[in-house]
Amino acid sequence: MWRSGRGVPFWGMGAALLLMLCPRCQGLAAPASGPQNGQVQWPPEIKKALAGPNAPQQVLFLILEDRWDEADSKLSLLARSHPDDPEILTLHGVLLLLEGHLAQAQQAFERVLVIAPAFGIARRNLAITHWHEHHNGEAARLLRLFRDKNPDDALANLYLGQAEFSQHDCSLAVKAFHQAGELLPSSPPAMFMNVVCDLQLGNVNEAEGLLKRMGPHPRLPPPSVFSFAIQAEKSGLHQVAFLTLQLLPTDFPDPYTRAYDTALAAYEAHDCATAAKILRHLSETGQSTPVSWDLLGNVLQEQGVNEKKPSFVQEAYNAYRQGIYQDPHYLGNFLDIALLALKLANYDLAGQLLTQGIQQNPQAFQLFIARGTAQAFGGHEDVASADYQRAMELAPDDPLPPAFQGLLDIQGGRYLQAAATLEAGIKRSKQPNAWLYYLLAKARYQSGEMTSENQARIREALKETMRLDPNLADAYGLAGLMWLKSGEYQQAAEFFEKAHQLDPGNSRYVFELAKANKQKGDPASAAKYLETFQQLEAASKPTMHAYFMRMLVAQQVGPALQGTP
Repeated sequence: MWRSGRGVPFWGMGAALLLMLCPRCQGLAAPASGPQNGQVQWPPEIKKALAGPNAPQQVLFLILEDRWDEADSKLSLLARSHPDDPEILTLHGVLLLLEGHLAQAQQAFERVLVIAPAFGIARRNLAITHWHEHHNGEAARLLRLFRDKNPDDALANLYLGQAEFSQHDCSLAVKAFHQAGELLPSSPPAMFMNVVCDLQLGNVNEAEGLLKRMGPHPRLPPPSVFSFAIQAEKSGLHQVAFLTLQLLPTDFPDPYTRAYDTALAAYEAHDCATAAKILRHLSETGQSTPVSWDLLGNVLQEQGVNEKKPSFVQEAYNAYRQGIYQDPHYLGNFLDIALLALKLANYDLAGQLLTQGIQQNPQAFQLFIARGTAQAFGGHEDVASADYQRAMELAPDDPLPPAFQGLLDIQGGRYLQAAATLEAGIKRSKQPNAWLYYLLAKARYQSGEMTSENQARIREALKETMRLDPNLADAYGLAGLMWLKSGEYQQAAEFFEKAHQLDPGNSRYVFELAKANKQKGDPASAAKYLETFQQLEAASKPTMHAYFMRMLVAQQVGPALQGTP
C-alpha cells in the first residue's frame, strides 16, 4: 500500500499539544468556561459536590433544578436566622459561581474563610473559582493545599488534575484524575485532558479506555479534538486516532475530511470492515476523491486477501480504476493497481496499467520504477533497466531509482556494477536511505571479494543501514554472516538473534544462530536453535521478488491524512 510516513514520536510536538488543549487556549474548561450569566450547563454531580454533603436538601433541590432565584430567596431566609453559618454563606458563593458571577463568588468564599478559616469546602470552592477566573497558578496552589488534607475529595481532584494539566505536569494530573473517581466522566474536557496525559506517559491502553467511554460533547472544541486525532494518527496511534475522531459532532464543518481520516485510522488499526463502510458511503453520496478511491482499494485488497474473498479484490481493482478516471494525474491509484497486479503475478497487466500512467504523467519517476519492476518480474531485465535509468534521470537525487537498479544488477549477478550504482546513488541522494546501504553491503558481500578493504566497506554499510532502519532484519542477518566469517562468534550470534527477533519465521537466521552458538562454545543454545530451525519451513530465505515488493511498498505515495492540525 502506498501510505504516508509513520512512526513520528507522539510527544515530539512537546508542550505545543498541551498548550493547544490548555483550557485557557482552546476553551477546554470544565465544567464551565467562564462567566456566562447562567448559560453554562453544570452537571448535577458537580453541583452536588460544590454544595457539599451537609447542604440543606430544599436548597440543593432548587440548585439542581437551576431555579436560581428561588434558591437565593431560600438562602436569604436561612441567613436571617443563621447569619454566620459558613454552610449557608458557602452556598451563596456556590450559587454565584453556578450563575457565572465569578468575582462575587470569589468574594463570598473569601468572607466565609474570614469567619471560619477551617471550613474546607469554602477553601476548595475558592480554588475552583480561581480556576474559572483563569488564575491557573493560584488555583493549582490552593487545590494542592486542600488536597493534602483531603486526599479523597473527588471534586478537588477533578479540578487539580486540570490545574496540573495547565501547568504541564501530566504525572500529577493523571494521579489527580484517577482520584476523582466516578466524578471524572461528568467533565468530558477533564476526561480528554486525562487522555492526553495518559498518552504522554505511555499509557495507551488507559487512554483508549477513556476514549471508549466518551462521546461528542459541546464543551469539547472540535478543532482541538481534530488536531489531536491527526497527531495521534501521524504518530502511529491509529486506534487512538479512530476513537478520538468519534468525538467530533455530526455537524463537523468538513464531513469529507472527517470521514476520510476516520476511515484511514480504522484501516491502520486493522478494522477494514469499518473503513470500507465509511469509504463506500462517500462513494454512494458522491463525495469520493481520487485519494479516497485509492484508500478504498487498499482496504478492499487487504480484506480480500485476509478473508480469501476474490470479490473484494475485484472491487479493489475497480476502486483504483474509478480513482484513475477521476484524476489520472494522482499517482496513487496507478501505483496501487499495478502493485495489485504484481501480487497476482499478472506482470503484463501491471506493465500495461503503468504505461497508461506514464502516458498521463511522463515525468513521474515512481511510475517508471514500478513499470521497471513489472518488467523485471516478467524476465525482461533490459527493459526494466531502461525504466530504472529513466527514473534516475527524472529524479537524480532520489534514493529509490539507484536502489532498484542495484537490486536488478544483484539479481543478475552483476555485483560490482551494482555496487558502483549504489555508491553513486548514496552520493547523489538528498537524504540517506537504508535500502541503498543494505544493498551495497549485499552486492559487495556476494561478490566474494573478502579483502580487508572490502570487508571494512561492508561493515560500514551495514552499520549505517542499521542506524537508518533499526528494524531491517536482513541487515542484521547479513551482519551476522559477515562477523561469523571473521570469527567474531559472540557478535555474530547477537546479530542473528536480533534478525530472528525481527523476522521469527525466517529459518535461515535460526540456522545461522545455531552455528554461531556452536562456534562460540555454547552447544546447548546451538541445539535449541537447531530444533527451532527444524520446526520452521525450509526455504524461508527471501527471494529477489520479495525485496522488490518490499521496496515498492515503502514508497511514500498514496493515501494520507487529509486534515491539517
